Amino acid sequence: MEFVEGSVAGERVVKGKVFPLTLVPPGKSNTCHDLVEMVRREKEKLSEALAEHGAILLRGFQVDSIEDFEKVVEAFGWEEFAYEGAADRNKVASRTHTASEAPLHMFIPFHHEMALIKKVAPKLFFYCLVASPEGGETSIVRSDVIVEEMEKKRHPFSIPEGSDRERSKLVRAAMATEREKEREAELESAMYTNCLLLGLDPAVLGFPAGAGGGPSPRAGFFRHSNPKMGEQLLYFLLSTLRGPEQSAKDFEKVWPIFDSGQSRDFRKIVQGIINKLESQGALPRSNSRVSSLATCCGPSLDGRRQWSRRRRM
Repeated sequence: MEFVEGSVAGERVVKGKVFPLTLVPPGKSNTCHDLVEMVRREKEKLSEALAEHGAILLRGFQVDSIEDFEKVVEAFGWEEFAYEGAADRNKVASRTHTASEAPLHMFIPFHHEMALIKKVAPKLFFYCLVASPEGGETSIVRSDVIVEEMEKKRHPFSIPEGSDRERSKLVRAAMATEREKEREAELESAMYTNCLLLGLDPAVLGFPAGAGGGPSPRAGFFRHSNPKMGEQLLYFLLSTLRGPEQSAKDFEKVWPIFDSGQSRDFRKIVQGIINKLESQGALPRSNSRVSSLATCCGPSLDGRRQWSRRRRM
């Protein structure tokens, strides 16, 4: 007797192989004894099929008790692996635990078994003794495929050999770098959006006039040195804060800027205004100077974002 390949609702084809592989009894040979004997004869083929497909579903056999279940498990001849996890489970037989004792309303997401333990079980068996009248499914997923998809969306980094502590430090450092990149992108987007909400002409940002509802600027738009844009933004933000009449007096002789001399004078005036506004509490105090603010890049982005947000409030 040999297993017959079947199918199950919800199965998927992953890397050209059905997941999970469903095996059913041949004809009426479906007792627990029949299953145990078939496993013993076909265990090498079953091991190969498990490696190829990722999971095997044995369906249609009369496995009516936990004792029957353990007989089937032992027929594979695989070494027993002691459970060392921290999940709320009850041991119901020599090598069998309940899947979970969590409240029935709680959803259990995808996870790796004993993920916090250094040495993990290479294979797992699931058995349903009493089917739930509603829900109760045990969902499974190909972790190798998940990892491959994650690697496509993350910058690859390698971890050299070393102690677990050193490896953990490198992983945390790589994760921190990714978070910093995400934060920079968020700040850049906020800067762009806030400037438009305050009424900045999109042409200053490199878009045609009237394109305020258009696409966001390219990545890194605010993080690359661009003194002319920096001066435009400084003039716009300070004019918005101080009003058109006062800004006309502030920048009477330096705006618009036509030469390097006017640019230097403009920055001196801006620095004086910033110092005054900070002393009055109208702006948050910052270590950024005009020389860095006008380059429109780096940490100064935080300061300009605070100005526009304060104005909106």
